[in-house]
Amino acid sequence: MPFRQHETEFTPIDSDPTFGRVMRFLRLEDYGLWAASTAAAPATYYWVDMQRPTKSLPLGLKAAAALGFVGGFFLAYQQSSFRFWGVSENQREIEKDRAEFVAARAAGKEHHLGKSSLEPYLQGVSARHSRYTALSFSWLPWFNFVHHNQGVNWDLYKDLQAAGQVAN
Repeated sequence: MPFRQHETEFTPIDSDPTFGRVMRFLRLEDYGLWAASTAAAPATYYWVDMQRPTKSLPLGLKAAAALGFVGGFFLAYQQSSFRFWGVSENQREIEKDRAEFVAARAAGKEHHLGKSSLEPYLQGVSARHSRYTALSFSWLPWFNFVHHNQGVNWDLYKDLQAAGQVAN
């Protein structure tokens, strides 16, 4: 069953990027969001504790910092995924993705997405189960660790092949 391509304001790159790819494409503002969430959670806990003191301040601060770290990571990952999906501005990601594609083709690889040891059917199963999962982090954190080429916007590379910048 082919996946449904959603209409977006920006050019989509990949509807199901791998975990490593999303992490490589994190921007500085994503790291800032992650850090701010990590710092804001214990600060909020401390402020609340000052209003109604408890005896477990150190433990509560550690737990709040851990939750802030995990929640900040999910937010940063989701923001990066939005750019892959074309939901938010992604010109830098398109340029970086195209550069990776050109480098992979120059190195003699078919594409830049990595090699999978799974058969094509299982790659499809993985793609169908992990596509757009960054939207459901609040109830089920699910990441894509399988390399496959399903859901990739191959139109991004047609002009490179037509211009002869990469070997067909």
